[in-house]
Amino acid sequence: MIIVSPYRNVYDNLAFEDLLFDSYDGDGSHLLLYVDEPAVVMGRFQNPWKEMNLPVMSEYGVVPARRISGGGCVYHDEGNLNFCLFSSKERFSRSRAAGLMTGVLTGLGINARVNDRHDILVDGKKVSGSAYRLLRQKAYHHGTLLVDACIERVPDLLSPTYRIPEGQGILSVVSPVENLSHFCPGLSVNDLIDAIVSLDGEYAADNAGSVVFPDRLRVQERAAQLASREWVFGRTPPFNVEAGGTLVGFPKGQLPQADGWSLPLESLF
Repeated sequence: MIIVSPYRNVYDNLAFEDLLFDSYDGDGSHLLLYVDEPAVVMGRFQNPWKEMNLPVMSEYGVVPARRISGGGCVYHDEGNLNFCLFSSKERFSRSRAAGLMTGVLTGLGINARVNDRHDILVDGKKVSGSAYRLLRQKAYHHGTLLVDACIERVPDLLSPTYRIPEGQGILSVVSPVENLSHFCPGLSVNDLIDAIVSLDGEYAADNAGSVVFPDRLRVQERAAQLASREWVFGRTPPFNVEAGGTLVGFPKGQLPQADGWSLPLESLF
């Protein structure tokens, strides 16, 4: 089954994905596609102050989010297509969804390949990154496909907000990126969605198993949890900030006192 999300808000889509996975019975294969308004999405175990430039994000109107899965930090906007392949844990493979997407891109005339980190590359440039979640008897592989995103923003957005010389947390692997539209001029997100939805074979035709589509209220409730200060910032691992030649420590769950989601630390400098 292929599902195209009706949402555009990053917290709604993360909630929708999470609720679909909660209800998934581990039988068959289901592919979710969704597009987000501008956001920077980090992995579950990352430090937002070490991965994001929060003041620049605030200036651009880009919101921060923390997903349920691990992995690194990525930029989403309306020029980026996100995918999530649900499968049983037994059928799960880190190369399966990447191979599916590579096949779609090849069909569009784009010479894509999967590297040893299961990223999708074209001419040495990264066009897709992935993260995974395995739970009991089921799993998912979700990732991004840069189609026509504002990638010129990425260096400014994905840079540290503050000097953090030490600290726990998973660091992102920095790679040169490029849009698919660079290799296939005129390609749009809707074109790519159409190409994926038109797939034949097990991914499009496998309707075994089931998922329960959550109603709007349930999505809103879960989205509110994922957008909360406690989730986005309170899950940050312990870390230190360099302030005037000394290190100021922040244990897990203890956040700098400030107003707004950007949580500036100027008082430390």
